[in-house]
Amino acid sequence: MKIINVLFWGVSILIGLECLLFTYRGVSIIGEYSGVLRWMWVFKIATYMGIVAIGFLVFRMKKTFNKRGFLELTSVKQLRSVGLLALVVAMLNSFANAGMDTWHYYKKEVSFQEAQGQFTLYLFEHIFDHSLIIYVLVLSILMLSYFAQNAIAVKRENEAFI
Repeated sequence: MKIINVLFWGVSILIGLECLLFTYRGVSIIGEYSGVLRWMWVFKIATYMGIVAIGFLVFRMKKTFNKRGFLELTSVKQLRSVGLLALVVAMLNSFANAGMDTWHYYKKEVSFQEAQGQFTLYLFEHIFDHSLIIYVLVLSILMLSYFAQNAIAVKRENEAFI
């Protein structure tokens, strides 16, 4: 268990540091861009802030698991929160990557209205091709939380019956 804690904190510190450095870089240069590229930076910054929030929720889940165990309603709610937040973060990342690909397509700063068709094409490409496995995994987490909630309800009914 001690090795798992050391690995957890080591990975958490590295991810947090990367998120903070990337966010600082994005905030410091976002004013230099306009159009699609500015929106790309906004979505990337939001993605990294979402990753930090997921890390915080995982930390809270870890504390709850250590205190109460795995099959508790609080744990299931926290797992569902992680799943929903991961879905939002995946969407934000797809928007950011679509913005980057749109910028690469035009090779110049272009307004969102001009590039709306190309942006939409790249967005669907990222959702259904590049990031599909991420969406499947996130939806699996949400389904797992739903099944766990039902299992808790059945467990309580059985305990009440006995």
